[in-house]
Amino acid sequence: MKSLLAYGAGTFFPRMYAFLAVFLFSRILSVHDFGLYVLAIAVGEFCDLTASGWFRVGFLRLYHGGTIASDTDRLDLTQVYLVTLRCIAVAIAMVWTSAVILVHGAWLTFGLVTSLYVIANGTVQASLGTLRGEGKAISYATIESLRPLSNLTLGLLATKLIHPTFAVAAFSVFGSNATIGVVALTTVWLRRRHRPSRNRVPEIVSYAWPLVLSGCLAATMNAADRYQLQWLLGPHAVALYAAAYAIGRQPLDILFYSFNLGSFTELMKAYDLKGPAAASQLLGRQITLLLGIALPAAVGLSLLGPDILHALFDKRYWQDTASLIPVIALLALFAGLRSYGYDQAYYMLRKMETQVLVMLPAVFVGVVVSAILIHYFGLSGAAYGGAVGYGSSLTVSIILVRRWLPGRLPWFEVGKIVVALLLMAIVVELTSRYGAHNKLALVESIAAGIAVYGSTVLALDVLGMRQRLRLDLAKRWS
Repeated sequence: MKSLLAYGAGTFFPRMYAFLAVFLFSRILSVHDFGLYVLAIAVGEFCDLTASGWFRVGFLRLYHGGTIASDTDRLDLTQVYLVTLRCIAVAIAMVWTSAVILVHGAWLTFGLVTSLYVIANGTVQASLGTLRGEGKAISYATIESLRPLSNLTLGLLATKLIHPTFAVAAFSVFGSNATIGVVALTTVWLRRRHRPSRNRVPEIVSYAWPLVLSGCLAATMNAADRYQLQWLLGPHAVALYAAAYAIGRQPLDILFYSFNLGSFTELMKAYDLKGPAAASQLLGRQITLLLGIALPAAVGLSLLGPDILHALFDKRYWQDTASLIPVIALLALFAGLRSYGYDQAYYMLRKMETQVLVMLPAVFVGVVVSAILIHYFGLSGAAYGGAVGYGSSLTVSIILVRRWLPGRLPWFEVGKIVVALLLMAIVVELTSRYGAHNKLALVESIAAGIAVYGSTVLALDVLGMRQRLRLDLAKRWS
């Protein structure tokens, strides 16, 4: 339980700081400069995920207490980190290609700051992956809590004291992040370099190489909307889309990723040590919990999206943005259920090539539909195209997982979640429609929705939560 809380905090704080950074920089920077800032993050994520993501996943899949993180069979982390640095170099080369193609006037500055983003993400994730595999949740949470605070503080100070431009904001934020990433990775390596170990990189590569293509596809799905908007409509459209994206998707990503931090390694260990049946049962429970967490968040964001937009962003971002939030929330729901729910089966079964089959048609469908719809409908086309792509991918993943693993979702428990969700939606809709339209009323609507949903879930005893709660309370008081 403590590990789950630590991992949750280690995800919640950086994601919340990222959300806060979007909100603050949208007010400090011009719409054009804010669009470039958001685009730099999208390009950095695309290049990092494409070049490095596959190896990180392979390392995390195998590096846990049941396999090569054990005391008797240690991994040579020096070789792992050398491969990581090579992947970062490839990602930087991709960054400069993207900068020249997408950002004609400011390609040099854009390439430099986005390279810093790639260096930061590659080094930080390598060190954090090591800590996750070793179960060092407190160390993980410490780095992930302090890092974004430092980055945001330096970014705000720089834009206030120097000049509120894209270059100043990006150099300060990404430069701070890169410095922390390099220091963290060096520290983790220095403390482990003298351990007796052997080179297991070939085993990791053998497991993870199919993820090279699936990583490219995943990165394309994650960034295609902003790439297309930049290409077809320019930085102003990217900035408006980012405002809706921050409200409709980022809160859901926080929930999904926080849950995955504690559950991924446990799921892999269950499969390796207890067998497919136990792992399948655990997977079904995890997917049900994901539904119980993500569905109310998606519905709440959809209902309260316009009020949240008006509370967080100024009038420059209100045009054509509120209508995007429900579609982006649906997109995020599809993406999270596939990535952090059903796709976990491929990691367990080591069928990594299957992810390509799951994602390939969805990527082409989503990208083509987005391009067509952006041409005719502008901003909303990007959101609808993304929802089509992620929905297609989720459907294919569900079909394949049901064929390969025994067991089914506990549909009776899912039904209880739906009942609680309907009651919550009614309360939120009534409070938002007939209440006052201000920030206090928004907070009251959110609190009312959470209270109704939480109490209904407990009353219906979803997944035996009442008994678990009683056991936790008994342990604390004993």
